[in-house]
Amino acid sequence: MLYISYPAFYLLEKAKVKVILISAQKSTLDTKVLAEFRNQTKIPVISVSSSTIDDDLNTILWPGGTSTISKGRMMQTSTNKTLKIAVPKSNGFPQLQKVELDVQTNTTIFSGFCIDVFKAAIAGLNYQVSYQFVSFDYNNPHIGENYNDLIYQVYLQRYDGAVGDITINANRSLYVDFTLPFTDMGMGMVT
Repeated sequence: MLYISYPAFYLLEKAKVKVILISAQKSTLDTKVLAEFRNQTKIPVISVSSSTIDDDLNTILWPGGTSTISKGRMMQTSTNKTLKIAVPKSNGFPQLQKVELDVQTNTTIFSGFCIDVFKAAIAGLNYQVSYQFVSFDYNNPHIGENYNDLIYQVYLQRYDGAVGDITINANRSLYVDFTLPFTDMGMGMVT
């Protein structure tokens, strides 16, 4: 029987490790322990030698043919464009996104986890980006078709992006690029 230490348990249960990369083993005992670990946890254990890592990789060339690591895409500041970010008016989970009208001030309030993640991502940039949230209203009772329409409106450039609980699927990916999912539910922002 294999006993897993607390740090290993934490990686498996809390951090949701998908694969373990290790340097080449030096003993038969190491190999047996790792094989048992792989069998019990069903997590792939891949052994690599440091010489393989150092010798077999080429320099990464970024867009534009440079080997300098990008600091992020710099938007043209001469236009001072304010991005229109569509937020679907959803009847789903208000904790994720909520669009509501404040009747006293006649302003639309955008809130929820997806909105907070978007704001944090923008705040983390090393340059200013102006944006305005715009409510994406729909009348179709089939929510999936509404989200397809939202994606298509971004594709047509009626909006510069969208934020919300938008499911990433193959058809929608033909029209727009998505961020990596930032929840366990597989959601991302349309960019």
